[in-house]
Formats: sequence, C-alpha cells, structure tokens
Amino acid sequence: MECKRIIEATFQSLDNEMDPETHADFEAHLERCPPCSERSRIVISYLLMFRRSDACRCAAPRDLHERVRELLRRHCSGPPSTSQSS
Repeated sequence: MECKRIIEATFQSLDNEMDPETHADFEAHLERCPPCSERSRIVISYLLMFRRSDACRCAAPRDLHERVRELLRRHCSGPPSTSQSS
C-alpha cells in the first residue's frame, strides 16, 4: 500500500469495504510505517469523537462526508505529530 492512499484506506477499512488481501496489506503497512499509523489513528479518533457527539443526531449535508475526508487529507498531509499521548 502506498502512503498517499492511507487516509482513504482507513475509511475503507472502517466501512468494511476492503477484501481480505487488501486489508492485510493495509494493516502490514500501518505496522511498518509510523507516519501512516499516526495519520490513520487521527482519522479513527476523529470519527469516534464525531460518532459520540450530538452531531450524529441531526441530518448533515450530503457532501459532508467527502468534505471531512478532504479536510483530514489536508491535515494529515504534513509531518505527523511527534508527541505521544496516553
């Protein structure tokens, strides 16, 4: 898997849209690439926070999902954070 695909692959993994071989490649890439692992963690953290918030209880614009993906792509395109939180 290429690093440039990690954000989209994270969404596909969370949505169960990957075949087993692609998913194994995705997981292996995350294990050997700390920057991608961090980017994927950011996406997952954001989505979990969003799902737990009241934002999920109202109707969102149709293009919101794609806009959020694009914002995350831009946010995660820089160097990942070097600080570790527990």
